[in-house]
Amino acid sequence: AADISISLGTGTDIAKETADIVLLDDNFKTILEAIRQGRTIFRNIRKVITYLISDSFSEITLILGSIIFNTPLAILPVQILWINIINDGFSHFSLAFEKPDKGVMKQKPINNKEPLLNKEMKWNIFGVGIIRDAFIFALFYFFYINWKHDPELLPLLQTIMFATLGVKSLIAIFSFRHFHTPIWKCNPFSNPLLLISVATSFTLLYLAIEWAPLQSLMST
Repeated sequence: AADISISLGTGTDIAKETADIVLLDDNFKTILEAIRQGRTIFRNIRKVITYLISDSFSEITLILGSIIFNTPLAILPVQILWINIINDGFSHFSLAFEKPDKGVMKQKPINNKEPLLNKEMKWNIFGVGIIRDAFIFALFYFFYINWKHDPELLPLLQTIMFATLGVKSLIAIFSFRHFHTPIWKCNPFSNPLLLISVATSFTLLYLAIEWAPLQSLMST
């Protein structure tokens, strides 16, 4: 009747063949540790998915806005690739190494029918995202209307949008570390890999805007 059946390692062969899990050391604490690690891994996967889809949604909003309002692209394809691969690549990888949330074992088990992308994640991606991204595009549209008489200023405006999305994603990642704990209550040094990856991404973003060889490649 159990969702997951567990047999002792010293149990009979027929019991071990029937069970989903065989407890080799016959230690109940091993089950608790496995559940704790499993919940942590599952939650970290959700954090990474939410972070990546949120960033992609921002880029889609800017592109759709440009099409609907008949303006030049707010951000160029090569700049989108940079944000997705270089800017976010190091950062989202480091989210997988987040330590277990406090009270992770006190939370109720997740319903096995609950989708990977739950309501909370959808709200973080689309509910919060549409307000934030509409504001970013509104800034682009406002400056474009006032600057369109000078086409040489368009690359500058696209660079501003590129920098805005890049910085936004690197700051926002800290709010995705814990879904239920305010950011000011989280220990910023509990995941040093995250700090290193964000610092690296900030440096590369700066080079993409200011370093001549990358300026030519990125049209900044």
